[in-house]
Amino acid sequence: MRTPRNIIFDLGNVLITFNPIEFLTQLLNDDEKAGLCYSLIIQSPEWRELDRGKISVEQAKSNYIERQPALREAVELFFQHWLSMFQPIEETVTLLDELRAAGYRLYVLSNIIRESYEDLRARLTFWDRFEGVVVSYALKTAKPEPAIYHYLLDHYHLNPNECLFIDDMEPNVAGALAVGIPAVQFRSVEDLRRILRERGILGSAV
Repeated sequence: MRTPRNIIFDLGNVLITFNPIEFLTQLLNDDEKAGLCYSLIIQSPEWRELDRGKISVEQAKSNYIERQPALREAVELFFQHWLSMFQPIEETVTLLDELRAAGYRLYVLSNIIRESYEDLRARLTFWDRFEGVVVSYALKTAKPEPAIYHYLLDHYHLNPNECLFIDDMEPNVAGALAVGIPAVQFRSVEDLRRILRERGILGSAV
């Protein structure tokens, strides 16, 4: 197995926190309402279309309220505070520094909504670690669709055999593998470190 030169990271639950049910439960202080809002918002077609940049937050919010008028207050509250749901996972950010210091080129490939990406770009400081960033809303396509992986490879002139993709979602890992990019599922920073050691990445310079 060839040791990769390029490490590609997902954002949500890899580099930044994304736990909407926990966030909604704390925000609403009502387990039942949190579950209803999770189903209404996060599991909706609109949320996927937000990732693809094909619908605005305001339009999505309007659709949610029209669909479940009884949850209007909760929906409004969610969209007042939703950006605070995303916080850096410091242990993975530390790993970025180690990989960059060892000579690896780092990239981001993320399904993300425009507003959350713009907020994170302004608020977080790890962006200078990356050679390139590819985000779904800007391309109107999202993982695990092949087009977004191909765009990353083509735009940054990457050989897929020299890459390793890291994502917490199994379908996105499968999507990378389907286009020839070696990929692993992120479960924890400790597990990722083990995988990187086994693949000869941690502790070796390129």
